[in-house]
Amino acid sequence: MKEEQECLLGYGICTECGECDKCDFYEHKLCDNCGACLELDTDFAAIVIDHVEMEGE
Repeated sequence: MKEEQECLLGYGICTECGECDKCDFYEHKLCDNCGACLELDTDFAAIVIDHVEMEGE
């Protein structure tokens, strides 16, 4: 039996609806990590990593 996971968007338990895979910038595109949604206007950017999952967690 598959372990229940929390929805990445905060909707409770993950139902594998695919909503978290959609592009925030282009409505009908799946996210491919192109970065268009980041709207970077500077020469430097930083991200904060708040959690790292290791295989088997």
